Amino acid sequence: MKDLIATLREGGSLDPEQVHAACLWLVDEKNDVAERADFLRALHEKGESPEEVAGFVNILKEMSLPFPSDKQAHSIPRIDVCGTGGDGKDYFNVSTSAMFAAAACGARVVKQGNRSVTSQCGSADVLEALGVSIHLSAEAAMNCLDQTGAVFLFARDYYPAFRAVTPVRQLLAAQGIRTIFNIVGPLINPADPDCQLVGVFSEGLMDIYAQSLIRLGRKRAWVVCGNTNEDEISITAPTRVIEIVNGFSRDFTIDPLDLGFEKCDGSIMVGGDAARNACIIEGILKGKITDARRDAVILNAAAAVVISGIATDMEAGIQKVRKSIEDGLAMRVLERMRSF
Repeated sequence: MKDLIATLREGGSLDPEQVHAACLWLVDEKNDVAERADFLRALHEKGESPEEVAGFVNILKEMSLPFPSDKQAHSIPRIDVCGTGGDGKDYFNVSTSAMFAAAACGARVVKQGNRSVTSQCGSADVLEALGVSIHLSAEAAMNCLDQTGAVFLFARDYYPAFRAVTPVRQLLAAQGIRTIFNIVGPLINPADPDCQLVGVFSEGLMDIYAQSLIRLGRKRAWVVCGNTNEDEISITAPTRVIEIVNGFSRDFTIDPLDLGFEKCDGSIMVGGDAARNACIIEGILKGKITDARRDAVILNAAAAVVISGIATDMEAGIQKVRKSIEDGLAMRVLERMRSF
C-alpha cells in the first residue's frame, strides 16, 4: 500500500484494480490501523474521484448481505431518501420524517441508515425511539416494504466489513478528517434502488455524487444542497439540485418561497437527542406541529414523490404530501412499521 499512498500524495488517481486492492486491504482488521489511516488521509487530501467512489461502492456491495428482489413487478421504483450528515446544523431527522410521508403517497422507500456519527441523533437512533425495529431480517424487511411502502435497513447489519474500519475512521474523525467511507455511506444501499434523493453538506460534493450515481446506474436521482450547506432541501433558503435521469444531468434551484412556504429561521429546525427528535416527528405526523418543521418534511417528501414518478412537479408533490399528513396516512405508515 505504500506505493498507492505515494501515488495519491503525488496527486494521482487509483485505477479499478488499485481501488479493488485498496478496499479489500482497508476492511481487513489484521492490517495496521495507522497505516490504513495514512492511506485514507492521502486519498482525502488528493480528493476522491467519482470513479474511485463508484469503485469502492461496488466492491463493498459485493461484501454486503443480500437484499431480495421484488417477487412481482412494481410500477413504482424503489427510492432511498438520505443525507450525508456533517452539515453541523443539528436539525431533527428530516429525511427520516419524509420517508413516512412519501410512502403514504405511494412511494416505495427503502431507507438505509446508521447510528449517529456527525450529529446527536442518526436515523437508526430516532427510529428506535419511535418504536420501529431496525434489525429486521431481509425477508421481514421485504414484507415491511410491501405492506407499508417503507422500510429501514440498518447499515451495520448489511455491511459487517464496516466494523473493521471503525477504529480507523474514529482515529481520523478525532483529527477532523472525513474519509471515502463517509462519502460512500449514502450510496451503498443493499436494495440497490433505481431512484434516490441524497442531500450533501457541501456544494463541492455535488458533482462527485452526481457522477457516482450515474456510474452506479441510478435511473433517476436528485443530489441536493441547501444554500446554507444543509444536507437536504432547505426550508430556510434556496437549494441547488443536480437531477440525473437515465445518465443525463441538469442543474436547477428550488426556492421554498416560490413554492408558497413562508420565510423562516433555521433555529426552529434544531432537534436534540433521539427522544426529542422522535417527539418532533410524531408531532408532525399527527398534525400537532404545523410550523416550518412540517414544511421541511413536506418539501423533502414531495421531492421523493416527484423522483418516484408519482407527481409531475413539486407543486403537485407538495399537495399530495400535505394531504397525506392531514389525512393521517403518514402516521399510519409509522404505526404499521412498528408492527414488524
